[in-house]
Amino acid sequence: AFLALPGQAVHPPLIDQALRVRPHAPLILFFAGREAIFAGDLGRTVYLWRRAYHLDDELRHVITQQLAPRLPPPSFIGQFRPSIDDHLGLVKYYAEHHLDREANTAGALLWDRMLNRGPDECDPSTWRQAYSLAAQLKDPRAVQIGRRAVQASPQDYTMRRRLAFELLDHGDWDSAITHLDWCRGENQMDVGVIDKLRWATE
Repeated sequence: AFLALPGQAVHPPLIDQALRVRPHAPLILFFAGREAIFAGDLGRTVYLWRRAYHLDDELRHVITQQLAPRLPPPSFIGQFRPSIDDHLGLVKYYAEHHLDREANTAGALLWDRMLNRGPDECDPSTWRQAYSLAAQLKDPRAVQIGRRAVQASPQDYTMRRRLAFELLDHGDWDSAITHLDWCRGENQMDVGVIDKLRWATE
């Protein structure tokens, strides 16, 4: 059923009572928000779920699944104020469900957030995932994000290789050659790198 957690059903009067007694309990906030949806009060749902969203990892995932398709990305992001990693998860959700317009809108807001930070202000895995998503969505800032990913983890062979190939596609020969040369030094058996380096330096 819409907005139900598996195996859990709670009567509205009990929810109201529980909300008065434990107004900050995430599961109670979730069920109260669910009842508001049934009553047609989306504003109250957002108000209650916004509080639950930051209190429980599992509920944060459920709330994203339930509301992301029903709210415009700027509205969801503005209301719920996700962390960088949760914002990344939102973009992934849109992309995985083939909501391309929403993925690009939410992605553009995420790239802006991330590029306003230094490479050490996000985990290297976050930069890598952001680069993969930006490249998948064909966002022109993918190269910038890729550069930050390499700055955040300069020994990441796979990331430097991917960035080198993308830089070649964008005509940034000097930067691409620098990364390809590094990759060759790390793995002289990578035929793809050797062929690209030979081609770029001919």
